[in-house]
Amino acid sequence: MSLNAILNSGVSGMLAHQTALNVTSTNIANVQTEGYARKTVQYSSIFVNDIGTGVEVSEVRRITDEFISKELRLATAGSEQYKAMSEIYGQLQSLLGDPAANNSLTGKLDSLNSAFAALTVDPTMSVSRTAALNEITNFGIETNRLLSQIQDLRKEADTHVAEEIAVVNAAILRLHDLNLEIKSASQSNKPIGDLLDQRDQALTEISKVVDIKTYPMSDGAIAVITDAGQQLLDFQPRQLVYSPAASVTSETIFSQITLNVYDT
Repeated sequence: MSLNAILNSGVSGMLAHQTALNVTSTNIANVQTEGYARKTVQYSSIFVNDIGTGVEVSEVRRITDEFISKELRLATAGSEQYKAMSEIYGQLQSLLGDPAANNSLTGKLDSLNSAFAALTVDPTMSVSRTAALNEITNFGIETNRLLSQIQDLRKEADTHVAEEIAVVNAAILRLHDLNLEIKSASQSNKPIGDLLDQRDQALTEISKVVDIKTYPMSDGAIAVITDAGQQLLDFQPRQLVYSPAASVTSETIFSQITLNVYDT
């Protein structure tokens, strides 16, 4: 082997290990970064006429488990669903108050029953009649207050649905763009680790609202469907469509969520 070949071999090793040091540095810097997947460097030998002439970095690989990631996304959807339900029921319970408290709906109903019971003892007593009328008024005021606040709670939930749908739609479009970038980078043999991290983050955003599954397409792209089988993304992105109510009353019937192909 010539001196020039030996020097080239040494330089290739230095360059390969420099890349590995950069990857290690990035791993350390992002150890607390949400959605970042640790990277490792894969080496391969360089041969010319079956003679080893050095080493190069063949791939920067992400350390992930796709099965666990998919299961986590499904679990996240279920967890977020029960979290949302818990928050709504908690707010409703707060409106209703402690059943044992005198100022709660059940407390005022108990007071009303007590006033009627006292009235039956002697219906001619003006004090008993006045007390019964006051309790009827108090109970009516409380039910009207609850009616108004429950409708406010329904309006808040309706607005929240529209906001979450906007998040999902933005994430779907971002996934579509990332699919295109990943396909292009793969065809050019460029690193795609950071793009895959971004794609996983977008999938996580969607999974907090909708239960989703993914399956691979060509050149590293993925398709996204809901657990019920509705297609959110393949070669074209879809968009969820929802119109929140302008105002909410006890007679309000909320709109259905529909799915349309996004015109890119």
